Amino acid sequence: MGFWKNIQDKAVVDRHFEERLYEAALEEFESGARRRGLWAKAIVEAEGDPARTEAIYLKLLVAALKDEMYIANRSKEIAREQVHSQRAQSPAGTTPIPAALPPPRTHADPKVNRLLSLCHRLRADGLAFDQYQTLAEAVGASLTQKGLFGETYVFRQGEVVKNFNNLPALKPWFVSHVVPAIEATP
Repeated sequence: MGFWKNIQDKAVVDRHFEERLYEAALEEFESGARRRGLWAKAIVEAEGDPARTEAIYLKLLVAALKDEMYIANRSKEIAREQVHSQRAQSPAGTTPIPAALPPPRTHADPKVNRLLSLCHRLRADGLAFDQYQTLAEAVGASLTQKGLFGETYVFRQGEVVKNFNNLPALKPWFVSHVVPAIEATP
């Protein structure tokens, strides 16, 4: 009996999850935002019929949301596998030590010191999302999460808008664009 119960449980969870995806797709659609590639595909599949185009677009959008979630989850799995692989390649019981970075410079203002410390930690390891937000705010920008499960990160600074598909993707961009601005603080 347990086997069939597990199958039923999975089916119920899958239906509920799909309902949430359709809800997210409808919200995106009603906002007026259109993914141009999906919209073009829907027009082609509907053979130009406007009513069918919208229905097909929603179906394609749900599939795209599922794909984005898969990619986000798979990216996290790959990152974990890489960490485990690095640990496996190092001598037993040790963790690979990154090349030593010089200590961060100090500043009279404790707030600036905290930012400089975060910049230093970013170069050495990477940061948590809220720490990236702190650095973004320090340069007059914002960093937000987007997507059904927050799997996309959006950096906005004036006219500059940059999207990242995962948290590790933020590191190289922040190191080359945000950190120098913070470290230039007199």
